[in-house]
Amino acid sequence: MSESAVATTCRAGALSQLCGVNKQTLRRYHRLGLLQPLATCQYGQRLFTRDDLIRLERLSLMQMLGLSRGEIRACLLQETDLATELHLQRDILEEKRRRLNRLIYWLEYAEQVNRDPESCDWSYLGSVVEAIRQVGDPRYFKQRYVQRETGTLRL
Repeated sequence: MSESAVATTCRAGALSQLCGVNKQTLRRYHRLGLLQPLATCQYGQRLFTRDDLIRLERLSLMQMLGLSRGEIRACLLQETDLATELHLQRDILEEKRRRLNRLIYWLEYAEQVNRDPESCDWSYLGSVVEAIRQVGDPRYFKQRYVQRETGTLRL
C-alpha cells in the first residue's frame, strides 16, 4: 500500500468514532455488502476511505428515511456526485422540517383549545391528524430519494 493511500484511510474504530456509528454496525454493513473496506491490514483491522465515509453518510440517511435493505442497495449502486447527493438530502430534510413545523403548530393550537374546550370548534383535530400522518408517512421521502432523474427504481 502506498504512502498516499495510508494517509487517506482510517481504521474502523476511527470511522465509527468520527460518525458516531458503532463498530458492530460497520461489521453488519460489511457483512451485508453495503460498505466494503478498502483493505484489511494486519490483525484483521479494516481500512476505510473518504468514499466509504460518504457511502456511510448516504446509507445512514436512507435508513432514517425508512428505505429497506434492498432499496438502499439499489440506491447505493446509482452513481451520483456528492454535491448532488447533499442537495437532494437537504431538500428532503427541509421538507420534513416544514411538515414537523406544521405539526408543532397544530399541536400548540390543540393545547390552547384544550385549555378552554367549551368555546371552540373541535374540527381542528382533523388538521392535527393530517399533519401527524404527513410527518409519519415515510413513503413521500423514500420516493424523493429513490426516484432519480435517470433511475428507474420506484416504490
